[in-house]
Amino acid sequence: MSKMLKRLMVDEYKRAFDGSQSCVLLDTSAMNVAEIQDFRSHLRENNIGLRVVRNRLAFHAVEGSPLEPVRELFVGQTAVAYSPDDVEGITTVKTIKNYLKQNKTLPVTVKAALSEGQALEGAAAEALANVPDKNDLRAMACSAILGSARGLATSLNGLGAGLARCLQQRVEQGGE
Repeated sequence: MSKMLKRLMVDEYKRAFDGSQSCVLLDTSAMNVAEIQDFRSHLRENNIGLRVVRNRLAFHAVEGSPLEPVRELFVGQTAVAYSPDDVEGITTVKTIKNYLKQNKTLPVTVKAALSEGQALEGAAAEALANVPDKNDLRAMACSAILGSARGLATSLNGLGAGLARCLQQRVEQGGE
């Protein structure tokens, strides 16, 4: 392959990965064309790109970018799933894992993932699918805070209501 063609491919990879803060590296070597096209279209519906890359060229393309921590992991046939919308990488891994659960016969392996600037390999990358994303964590925190406040309000309201009932009974007894 000529140097000019290699340069063009590196530039194309850079354009594709531009704006992505995280990615997932996959081994799709055992997939046929129809399977990979279906997989790619499912990911595209979720605003996730999938690109089968030449390792050496991808190695140069991610240099100096937020994806640089996975640079050394471009080994063997590698496909890169990336999304500019997914900063922490959790949504991308979850989308891939959910698709693989629905299609159990697909021969796809998660090799690595990049989450918040840290490269995770193998099982650690797959475990990322079980981690709640930031929106879920915010909802859990709000629920915990509001639950405590709700309990306090109910208790305070109960004290006033109990006092009012006691006074009402006293008035009714005193009236006889």
